[in-house]
Amino acid sequence: MSKADVLLLVPPGIHSNTPPLGLLYLGAQLERDGVRVAIVDCGMEKLSVDQSLDRIREINPQIIGLGATTPDLVVVEDFAAIIKAARPESAMVLGGPHPTLDPEGVLALPFVDFVVRGEAELSFSEFCREYLGGRRGQFAIDGLSYKLDGKLVHNPDRALAQNLDDLPMPARHLLPMSLYRNYGRVYRRRPVQVMISSRGCPFRCIFCAHDIFGHTYRVNSAERMIEEVKLLMRDYGAREILFREDNFTASKERVFKFCDLIHREKIDLSWMALSHANSIDPDIARTMHDAGCWHLGMGVESGSPKIQKVLRKNLDLDRALTAFDTVQKAGLRTLAFFMIGNYADSAETIQQTIDFSRRLNTDFAIFTITTPFPRTELFEKAVAEGLITNFDPSQLCNNPAIFKQKAPVLRTPTLSPHDLEKWQRRAIMKFYLRPGQILRILSHRSLARAFLHIQPADYSNDGRLLAELHQRAAALAAPAAPAASSATPARL
Repeated sequence: MSKADVLLLVPPGIHSNTPPLGLLYLGAQLERDGVRVAIVDCGMEKLSVDQSLDRIREINPQIIGLGATTPDLVVVEDFAAIIKAARPESAMVLGGPHPTLDPEGVLALPFVDFVVRGEAELSFSEFCREYLGGRRGQFAIDGLSYKLDGKLVHNPDRALAQNLDDLPMPARHLLPMSLYRNYGRVYRRRPVQVMISSRGCPFRCIFCAHDIFGHTYRVNSAERMIEEVKLLMRDYGAREILFREDNFTASKERVFKFCDLIHREKIDLSWMALSHANSIDPDIARTMHDAGCWHLGMGVESGSPKIQKVLRKNLDLDRALTAFDTVQKAGLRTLAFFMIGNYADSAETIQQTIDFSRRLNTDFAIFTITTPFPRTELFEKAVAEGLITNFDPSQLCNNPAIFKQKAPVLRTPTLSPHDLEKWQRRAIMKFYLRPGQILRILSHRSLARAFLHIQPADYSNDGRLLAELHQRAAALAAPAAPAASSATPARL
């Protein structure tokens, strides 16, 4: 392993079936700016805690960076504490969704030195170059929060990148990409690789944290998308692409051009995407299908008009029915996302959601229990009304179709967390345990595979390692035992 000045890490015990694109974007910008950088996904390499520390010692970085979502926050904190104890001389930087939303709370941790907020490519690279150049103390870098003389400093937000083509493509060569070939859920052809070609969302749903990517929808050009597709096919053998972004079809002009380029350049590719029902029509559905798209996911969230208004989803339910019919008629398979336990949900509105899911022309439906993330309007409303029962960040993921079941942290005015779990199970059974729905899924090989084998064991988090991380971090945080008296010999 070569030396590097900056090391970006995924903690041991965290397994994902897709590479950490956020870290890869950071790595690419650092390389462009002449900074020596390494990335280690300890979870996917199945490194133990001590093996992870050994790898860090080998690389010997001056700056160590970790990304944190809210559900992974506890694990990232534990690993950061252990690293800092072993390498106090390295600057510890946290970034990602949770540090962006709560920089004060993250910087309150004694082992965190800096937080990079929002889209961090430019801010983090600027910080690394200044730090490696010897700067300490005050930094005038937009998007950076840090400690100075016992106080927290929050520099102004950095302006969002308007032209995503100006950013380098993710530095996938910094990871052993062969580890991510076993994409185990819905796919038609393997290997499946992942791309993100847009940022931001024009909608204003109360459950989304808009502070991270903003409301302005920004995109890579169709030409840049094709360039990255070709790279993934040439260098990593990709036969299918998953576009992991919330609304692939928000710019129809870009989608039409992308599909046209696939035809012109005779690219043999299968691909999947996510969309909003408001941006679907017959032309775009047919065009995507003819260019290799075979699977489209769309968020519905609730089958209750009342809850649609509460969530500000801005989705007419008749429009949703039409959109799913349109996509199916074009030959694409579909996935619908629903949320159980939305802020003002009742037994009546959840039953409306279940009934609507059964009317919807979709192959799959995922029913998650609503989880309130910090700095969202949903979170603020829930706190104000006393509806959060147990704000444990590690529980902020409740999707039994993909992840292990976790305890709800939100109740509604009329339903307890236990009630919500029962309604979730009822929704899943009512949707799937229909002869016609089962036959529909089993008659399609790719869908049957997903239905019968949702997630490979390789991509389940390692509970033993996560427990070890937590125990070792807790031991570091515990007050030191008093020194043994000279009159009392220490036991050997």
